[in-house]
Amino acid sequence: MALRDWKPSSSRRTRLMVASMVWTVVGCGLFTAGVLWLLDAEGGLDYVLLAAGLCIGVIKGRFVLAPKAAVNGRRILDSGDDRCLGSMFSWRTWGLVAFFMAMGSVLRASPMPRPWLGALYVGIGSALAGASLATWRLWRESR
Repeated sequence: MALRDWKPSSSRRTRLMVASMVWTVVGCGLFTAGVLWLLDAEGGLDYVLLAAGLCIGVIKGRFVLAPKAAVNGRRILDSGDDRCLGSMFSWRTWGLVAFFMAMGSVLRASPMPRPWLGALYVGIGSALAGASLATWRLWRESR
């Protein structure tokens, strides 16, 4: 039995749906964690940091991440069916995922005040969730 017999193969549409779900779930999770940390802020700073993180996240999601998500979605659609589910992201992207997960651990262990970290998480989370709309649109159109 060859190693390729063990791969979790999937269709293009399935890989596109799972990639969209990853962007959405991770984005919403980071956004929620950020909001929870901001709720602990004192002196009205929570609303200012929430608004700042949300504004920056929406802009980054729309103009930086959404085009990259759309390119990834088109890459998935241009690939064949019966490919490994993990190929929903390129090797380079998987490397970035690992790097950002490590950076998240470093930041959470850092002395950075939670409200400021919360604003950062709100920004990143809203950017990822907003950018996921590009791949959800491609998934919907791929029927």
